Amino acid sequence: CNNKYVEAQIGIASLEKKLHNADSECAALNELTKSKSLQIDNHESRQRDLESRFQSSQSGLKKIELEHAKLQANHHQLKKEFHLYREHSKNARHTAASELKLAQEKLKNNYAMLEQSENTNKAIQNELKTTQAENNELKIKGDKLDST
Repeated sequence: CNNKYVEAQIGIASLEKKLHNADSECAALNELTKSKSLQIDNHESRQRDLESRFQSSQSGLKKIELEHAKLQANHHQLKKEFHLYREHSKNARHTAASELKLAQEKLKNNYAMLEQSENTNKAIQNELKTTQAENNELKIKGDKLDST
């Protein structure tokens, strides 16, 4: 009877040790889950910031495109006027040429701004894709941890 009691005590001690190990492992997993949750929150915050910056950049791009179209129309109109002025007088031709040159400079500057804005949008889109991919990976890891 004493042997069975000793065996039972050994079994209980073994189970208690396993329970302690499981508690320790559970605590470590909880800490890891908290850490991953913070990482996900940080990534989501960064993603929202990037999305906001992207929307702002898109809005700026649309304004530039509208200004670009206006400048193109103005450029075309100035070309027409230039040809008319050339027929009427030397002074009128000079004035139209100056306006045409100014419109061409504005158009050139607008093209540069448009290209810069498009490059910025591409960079933001790439950063947004990277952040979304990181978020998805972290969510998958978090889901795996939650399921264990």
